[in-house]
Amino acid sequence: MTGTSVMERILHRRPADLFLPIAVAGAAGAAATVAVLGGASPIVAAGVIGVVLMLLLPMNALLVLFVFASIYSRGHGFAVGPFNVLPGQILLVPLALRVFLLSNPAGRPRWAWPEWLLLAWLGLQFLTSYLNAPNPKLSLIVAGQLTLGGGAYLTMYSVTDSKKRLVMVARAILIVAAANALIGLMAVVGRGLHIGLADSFLAGRPGHGSGVSSLPKGLSVENNVFGSTAASAAIAFFVLMRERNQVITRKFAVVGFWLCSLAALVSSTRGAWVGYLFALAALLFLSRGRTPRATSGVAPILLAGVITLGAVAGFWLSTRPPPLSSGSVSKQGGVSQDATQLFNFGSGTGAHRLTEWGLALGDLQRSPLLGLGTNSYGQLHLALTGSPKNPIPGYLGSIYIRTLHDSGLIGFTMFMIFLGWIAWPRRWLMRATGDVATVARAFTFGYLVLAVAYAATDASFQPWPWIILGVARIATAMAFRHRRREQTERAASPVPQT
Repeated sequence: MTGTSVMERILHRRPADLFLPIAVAGAAGAAATVAVLGGASPIVAAGVIGVVLMLLLPMNALLVLFVFASIYSRGHGFAVGPFNVLPGQILLVPLALRVFLLSNPAGRPRWAWPEWLLLAWLGLQFLTSYLNAPNPKLSLIVAGQLTLGGGAYLTMYSVTDSKKRLVMVARAILIVAAANALIGLMAVVGRGLHIGLADSFLAGRPGHGSGVSSLPKGLSVENNVFGSTAASAAIAFFVLMRERNQVITRKFAVVGFWLCSLAALVSSTRGAWVGYLFALAALLFLSRGRTPRATSGVAPILLAGVITLGAVAGFWLSTRPPPLSSGSVSKQGGVSQDATQLFNFGSGTGAHRLTEWGLALGDLQRSPLLGLGTNSYGQLHLALTGSPKNPIPGYLGSIYIRTLHDSGLIGFTMFMIFLGWIAWPRRWLMRATGDVATVARAFTFGYLVLAVAYAATDASFQPWPWIILGVARIATAMAFRHRRREQTERAASPVPQT
């Protein structure tokens, strides 16, 4: 005996040694939960069992599964009480438990002020929803969904504790993004070839019953989210195509760039196009003076080819007639028809967004500092596309207007400081060398696309964009630490005598 207490011996054991007893205890608790809830709520009971079983997976397997599940945002998820949860949000629970309760805290990256600022901003969502929302219960529920997104960011930041895991996570994100783009493009081609199964991966036409357009949505909830996701991945592929890295090969980077760029183009998403061009221009301008791969000289040719071929293919396929037997498929809608409204802000979705933003800014006069509660716009206004017979709650598609409306000037300032610190690439990052710095540049510019696109096509209630942001943050932090170590080593090395 060494004289140490039982508690001290437990606390000093490795988390891996404690995992099996904790998992067994969790399974016993889950069995008791099933006995209590099974009759009244079998979905909840099954979910508890599923969480316990997923806790038994290896960390890397659970992490990759979470990344793959997070891109799926179609439908309304699974109804759990008053909540509608998506697969990625469900898998976040066991992953967060593994990261924050069953791993060694000493091995996790320390939170800095951006992480604490995010927590304060999320807390403000609950406070202002409770105080000012017309329907506090509804706003608190949506604030919980937003908190799951913030939890995805904090989990991804905390779980990526090594360069090896960073490379694995980055590879998984890019593979699933390329697969999503491929699914959307195949759906457009399938509709042109009269393959009815493709309609399930195409966007529905609001206001046209159960009609389906030729705009792809892949695994996303709508074509706008699909387009911004594809554009973000395209920029990340572009960075990895130009620089040596351990994440993916150059051939896969080129294929991924083409697939995602074409998918973003065919999606007819204005926000994605603007974000794509903005991030690409910023990347090429800020990387001047660096010596990337020799492929940088053909980048303009690749970009021109993507735009040209994508326009020709997309417009041709959209003019193909729908299947004759598709009773639930509307003949109206298509890339060529929708494109005529893309730059028309006097009517259509452009005018609707401007009107909604004006109404939101008018509401802000009631509580300019704290706002009116999370997603409270729909409690005050109906959607402009709805009708008295079919009222639809309004929704602010701009993450910035919605943040200002929901949490006021205080919340808007907090969010912009947090987002600006992570999303804008600093000069030192553009000059940093090494594989980690390459990943940081890829995901920083990849999220820069979303930061611009979400001014009109927000998807922050889903875990996927928070994952991209979390990887950009941890990769930049790791690259900064690597740079500081190099500077310290150079300062400590003796100066050669001449």
